[in-house]
Amino acid sequence: MRLGDEGLAVLEWAYSALCGAVSVRDALGVYLGTPLEQDAVEGYVWTDVAPDGVDPVVVLSAGEGTDVPVVGPHPRLFTGVPLNVRAVGRVENYDALAPLSRAIYTTLVGNHNAPVSAGGRVLTCTRSGPIQYPEDAGSIQYRHLGHLLTVTTQ
Repeated sequence: MRLGDEGLAVLEWAYSALCGAVSVRDALGVYLGTPLEQDAVEGYVWTDVAPDGVDPVVVLSAGEGTDVPVVGPHPRLFTGVPLNVRAVGRVENYDALAPLSRAIYTTLVGNHNAPVSAGGRVLTCTRSGPIQYPEDAGSIQYRHLGHLLTVTTQ
C-alpha cells in the first residue's frame, strides 16, 4: 500500500464490508420496519457526513494512521488507522440503534487478511472503545452509537 493511502483504503474496505453484510441489512430493516434489498444498504452507509433526510445511517470516518517502522529498506512494518464507525438515528434512546451497532461490530471487528484497493491488506480490526453521544441539530435530536476501531494495514 502506498504511503498516505491508508485512511482512504480503510474507508473503502469498511464501506464495502458494511454494504455487503447481511447483518447490517437486516438491522436496518428492523429499524425501518421493512426488509431491505441488499443493494439498498449503500443508501444508508456514508463516509464523514450523511445527507439530510436519511434515517438511520451508518457513518464512518478514518483518522491519520500511526506507522510502526522497521529497520531496513521498507518504510514501515504496518500502520494502525483509527476508524470511527457508528449508527446514527433520530431516536429517543440508544436501544433502537443497538442492533445496527452490533451488526457493525460483528462485520468489522476480527476481520483479517482482507485485501484493499490500494494494494495492501487489512491485517486486523480491533475495537479501541465505544462511541455513544447525543446530537442536537436544532429541533431534531440524533443519537450516535458505535465503535472506535483500530484497523491495522500493511
